[in-house]
Amino acid sequence: HVEVTTSTNRKYVFTLKGCPGFPCGQIGFSLPMRKWAELSLNQTLEVRPYTFNPNIQYIAKVVLEVDFLDKKTTLEPYDTEKMATEFVKNFCKQAFTVGQMLAFKNNSDWIIITRCCCCLEKAEGSAVNLVGKAKGKTARQSIINPDWDFQKMGIGGLDKEFNAIFRRAFASRVFPPEFVQQLGLKHVRGILLFGPPGTGKTLMARQIGQMLNAREPKIVNGPQILDKYVGESEANIRRLFAEAEEEEKRLGPNSGLHIIIFDEIDAICKARGSV
Repeated sequence: HVEVTTSTNRKYVFTLKGCPGFPCGQIGFSLPMRKWAELSLNQTLEVRPYTFNPNIQYIAKVVLEVDFLDKKTTLEPYDTEKMATEFVKNFCKQAFTVGQMLAFKNNSDWIIITRCCCCLEKAEGSAVNLVGKAKGKTARQSIINPDWDFQKMGIGGLDKEFNAIFRRAFASRVFPPEFVQQLGLKHVRGILLFGPPGTGKTLMARQIGQMLNAREPKIVNGPQILDKYVGESEANIRRLFAEAEEEEKRLGPNSGLHIIIFDEIDAICKARGSV
């Protein structure tokens, strides 16, 4: 191990490995290392040996934030247990500190560790789909608004229907994503309320939207989606889901709850072949 002092008097500890044929008196740094330590090519550095204190300078647990070295989006799952085992095997006795960056090859993909048993988490904005028990736990909020008063919902005589809606659409969202994945559960992505006008369908949907600890519900009347231009009606629907889709790509199972309420949806959901 060596301690490197830069021209700005900042100190970094690196673990070195000899390379046959490499020029004497020079050190080769990877691109992630140069970015982290703000080093330039052919820069003159002050280097001295560094010895760790075995009593206080050993890491018991390290949390790693991961992302693709070459940015890409994929739904392919990456097993955190295998990645953690491979990481420990390849980087045993290596120096680490908070904020350190390094490249790590997992099968055919290069993964960049953006922060330093082994626990892996997604870096902010990363599209890596992590699975397995070595995945870091993400802080979660309750889906129920803690300040909500159920006595002020203003819904009477629909207890049976309300319980059915909550059980089918929201009960599974109370559990952490890791627990849902282990059980093989699938969240219900939508629910259809039907019945004669004036029976409380829209009122119930609005009140449920306010009860949940989520973003402000988007309430859309079916006829408002329609447009006189070809393809514009479909584009209006895609725009409603754009925010939720973007967050799903960014955060995966840990993304927040987005609620879109379609009123009079029969105006746009016509039978195939009808005009």
